[in-house]
Amino acid sequence: MHLNANLHWIQSKLLTQWVTSLQIFGNGRQAMNTNTPIRVAQVLAGAAVGAAENFFVRLLAGLSERPELDIHAFIRGHAHRLEALRNRGVTTQGFRFVGKLDVLGRRALNAFEPEVVMTWMN
Repeated sequence: MHLNANLHWIQSKLLTQWVTSLQIFGNGRQAMNTNTPIRVAQVLAGAAVGAAENFFVRLLAGLSERPELDIHAFIRGHAHRLEALRNRGVTTQGFRFVGKLDVLGRRALNAFEPEVVMTWMN
């Protein structure tokens, strides 16, 4: 199997497993009589360039296509990544990530009221 085909297969399997896990979590929400998508905050304060950062963009692009999920990305304000995510339909906000003093990032995250927060490389 070609390397790109292998990577695509692995990414598809990870995406499917991750969404299945969220659906299990979401099924518990049915007792609350809600049909709204699960609000998932994806938080990445990564480098300007890197393999994990590239995977992050591809994964969120796939997740954002799922109607049962409301994906928002909260990332370091690298213009190329902000643009890549937004061009793929991911609601994205950029921040400086300066520790506990990052009031704007915390306010934005709290305003979204996520049910799941996934942090990357933090």
